[in-house]
Amino acid sequence: VKNLPILFVFIGKFFIPIKLSTMPTVDLLSVAAGGAAVVLLAGVVVRTGHELRLARIAFGVLWFLLLLGPSLLYRHPLADSAYQYLEHRAYLPCVGMILILSELFMLNVKFLPLSASRMPGVFILALFAGLAVYHSFDYKDAITFDTAAINHNPGNAFAYLGRGSVKFYDNDLAGAVADYSKAIEVKPDYAQAYYNRAVIYGLLQSDREALADYDRAIRYDSLKPEIFFNRGLVKWSLHDYTGSLNDCNRAIRSIPGFWAGYLQ
Repeated sequence: VKNLPILFVFIGKFFIPIKLSTMPTVDLLSVAAGGAAVVLLAGVVVRTGHELRLARIAFGVLWFLLLLGPSLLYRHPLADSAYQYLEHRAYLPCVGMILILSELFMLNVKFLPLSASRMPGVFILALFAGLAVYHSFDYKDAITFDTAAINHNPGNAFAYLGRGSVKFYDNDLAGAVADYSKAIEVKPDYAQAYYNRAVIYGLLQSDREALADYDRAIRYDSLKPEIFFNRGLVKWSLHDYTGSLNDCNRAIRSIPGFWAGYLQ
């Protein structure tokens, strides 16, 4: 199980919905809250089990675990420099938590007036509705989305890369270079960030800087033909025709159908 801590994170955030993010990371507070909730709920079930419909409790537990399974088994390749899980993947599993809590709740409120028994549900709905509205502004546009992720985790190289790409397409080349450079600062072996920054250096005719970044990109990822092809273009501009030809040939060998390598 590659992502076991998120089992407790999802439970913890169900009860204490804090540190919500577009690209979240595992935080100790949520893990601790989730662990405490598991212990507390288990204690209540053991103590009052003779009064509960245990089949419903078991169904809720199985629902939660089975639907959470893919998130527990999959871990993003760049988890330590991007996101460790996605919060929307907790929505369906948490239906199981609601089933468990509803069974425990009904046991303890059956002697209360109907209006009083509805109050916790109304409060929870209002709380989560407010949180949904508040965090919906993080999805206003791509820049806002990535910036929210960076504010949550300044070590998110993936978000810097994404924001840099948006700035590149908005023709904010200086801003894009700054974000790609930050991504590299956070994750020095981030081949894609070197490649993206090299493309901009090429557009700015800073061929030496572009060549250095393409070299670094290839050092960390030698499987992408476009890196060799683009480096070949830079070498051509620097009158290194032999080096340019060698890079185009390497791009073709990597993917024989890479037609741009033949054209160059």
